[in-house]
Amino acid sequence: MTGVSCGIGYKFPEFEAPMGIGVRTPQYIYLDQNGDRFIDETGVDVHAMAFDFTFLDHKTLKYPRIPGYLIFDDTTCSNSPMIGGCPGAIMDFYQWSSDNKAEIAKGWIKTAPTLRELAPKINLRPEKLLESVSQYNVSCMSGYDPEFNRRPETMAPLVKPPFYAVEVYPCLLNTQGGPKRNEKAQILDTNGKVIRRLYSAGELGSMFNILYPGAGNVSECLAYGRIAGRNAAAEKPVE
Repeated sequence: MTGVSCGIGYKFPEFEAPMGIGVRTPQYIYLDQNGDRFIDETGVDVHAMAFDFTFLDHKTLKYPRIPGYLIFDDTTCSNSPMIGGCPGAIMDFYQWSSDNKAEIAKGWIKTAPTLRELAPKINLRPEKLLESVSQYNVSCMSGYDPEFNRRPETMAPLVKPPFYAVEVYPCLLNTQGGPKRNEKAQILDTNGKVIRRLYSAGELGSMFNILYPGAGNVSECLAYGRIAGRNAAAEKPVE
C-alpha cells in the first residue's frame, strides 16, 4: 500500500478528526516552514496533495510541509467560511462560524494587521514572509507565475489587511494500491507470476495503481468483480 488518497485540512487539538479546507477566492497561498511557496495551489488534484505535502528534506531529515501554512488576506476571510467538505465529516459535530470570527477567537486562525506582525505567530521570519507574498503578488500583476505556472485566472494578490494564517496537514481519505492483478483478476506475486486461486476486485490491486481512481471506484469494482467471479467459479476443485 504505497499510496494514499490525501487532501489537506486543518487539525485542531480540540478534535480528533481533521476539518476540510474551503477556500473560495484566489487570495491565498501555501508556504512551508521555511516560508517558501512549493506548489501551484490550485493546480493539484485534492486527492493527490500528499505527494507534495509529505516531501522529505534529505538534508535535514524533516518534513518541512507538515504542517504547512495557508496564508490569505481579508478578502478571502470575509468572503465565506474557511471550511469545506472532506476530509472528515466535521460539520456533524462542529458548526464553523459563517464569518470565521469564532475560529479566529479560538486561535485556530492566526491574524495580524500586517504580514510582518503575522510572521512570528507561525514561526517565520518577517522578511521571508514579506518576500514570499511580494513575489506572489508581482506574479499576480504580471499574469505569470514563474515558479509553479499557476493559471492567471486563479491568481489574485494578497493585499487587503488584516492577514491570516492557519496550519494545514495532509488528511487521509483512503489508501491506494495493494497486490497487483492481471486482466483475469488474478493476483500476482512479486515476480509477476500468478498466485493460483487468488483474485481481487475494485481498489485492492486497482489498475490505477497508487493514484486515486476518481469516478472509477465502483466501475472497477463491478467490472473486476464479474471477471474475478467468472474465473474463480471456473476453477476446478482441489482434490
